[in-house]
Amino acid sequence: MWPIKDPTQLPIPMRKTNGYAYLSDAFFPLWLEGLRVAHMLLDDHEEKHGNETYYQDSFGGHYIAALADPQFGDAGIIFDGVTDPAMAHLHRNDQSAWQAFKAAQEGLKSAPRGAIALLCDQGRWHIRIHAGAGYLSECRTMRSSGPKPSVQEIRECLLSYEGYLARCHARVERTILRNFARLRELNLQPGLMLREVELQHKGRMSKMNFKIQSISENGYLFLTDGTLRGARERFTATVAACDINKDQVHVPPPKKAAAPVDHDTAPLF
Repeated sequence: MWPIKDPTQLPIPMRKTNGYAYLSDAFFPLWLEGLRVAHMLLDDHEEKHGNETYYQDSFGGHYIAALADPQFGDAGIIFDGVTDPAMAHLHRNDQSAWQAFKAAQEGLKSAPRGAIALLCDQGRWHIRIHAGAGYLSECRTMRSSGPKPSVQEIRECLLSYEGYLARCHARVERTILRNFARLRELNLQPGLMLREVELQHKGRMSKMNFKIQSISENGYLFLTDGTLRGARERFTATVAACDINKDQVHVPPPKKAAAPVDHDTAPLF
């Protein structure tokens, strides 16, 4: 694992997103394309600004513009309903417009990705868009009042959120690659001692000495036998390899080889 230097070389299970099955399965090629775009944008931002602090409003627009194929089908708005103001006294589920909206949502699940159902209820827009493989998004990050939302506006809301997921995952992958680079650079191995690892203890930052017990597949160090001056207990911790510097690594000196014995001159007892 440690020789890996490019995110595309990471194992497939490590690249899948958590909690969004449609992006990890049926639309996994779209997710990989999103990760490619996210890494590209983060690289550009870091080169220009020296950091990866990319605000989502800017990132979302840049992500949508750079995405090669959002994989939307031909279906647009397949349901467009309005509740009757005269029926406002009824419970929501008793109104025919809401019943039709709920039925339309079920129909969305078998429609192409990008199909939309809209319901205007007393000036407020309720939105559902099929993200893929039966997963519906409510587009909660976009406006819910004003003029009727366009197909493009709703789809861009979905893409912006998928871009946010890709950016978060890309940053995780970048940490993993930094871990691998530090593991190569310092030749970190189980059994090595680390000095002055800074961790929070009893509400303040303290420096402890640890031994590396093991290293995870994503480059995190599991530390044991932690000691803190003035404390009797022993501590454990998990830290990213990229947070360790060369001055913290204690390499024990090699054991001196025993002097050879000259049997011809050795005294006899």
